[in-house]
Amino acid sequence: MKTINLENGIELKLANESDAAELSRVINGCRAYLSQWLPWVKESKFEKDSLEFILSRKRAYKEGRGLTCTIRVHSKIVGVIGFSVINKADSKAEIGYWIQEKSQGKGVITQSCQALVDFGFNSLNLNRIVIRCAEQNIKSSAIPERLGFVYEGTHREAVKMNEQYMSMRVYAQLASEYADK
Repeated sequence: MKTINLENGIELKLANESDAAELSRVINGCRAYLSQWLPWVKESKFEKDSLEFILSRKRAYKEGRGLTCTIRVHSKIVGVIGFSVINKADSKAEIGYWIQEKSQGKGVITQSCQALVDFGFNSLNLNRIVIRCAEQNIKSSAIPERLGFVYEGTHREAVKMNEQYMSMRVYAQLASEYADK
């Protein structure tokens, strides 16, 4: 997979070293918003941090353990989506995503998630795809609900954010459910 073209100028493109500067600018431009939900934001301040992230995710991709794409709208990076974890032995993966605040509410993440779900079930032959969202992040939880994922429960105080523990809602879709759509 190199690029997936979606509607309205949206594309998912495998993250590459050449994306580091733009990715860093996008993160820095929405740092306050992202840091509410994502623990890694406080550690990602400079272009070199984005480059290290991209290189580590490229290694995971080569080893079949992950897949990370930039989300672009009209060729500009607005976020990131991918399989943060791929477990080949159990044929399952977990989707992670974020998008800058000003690009929300336009269907970008919904389309991007659906494309990744399609790729996971059709090309990677996954049996299970999981999306975890902070319990308080209503906008993020709406994505798996909109895509027909099943709410499986809440992992209580599962992630430490800003010196507090945050509970995570867990959603999943199985290959059999995907095929029934």
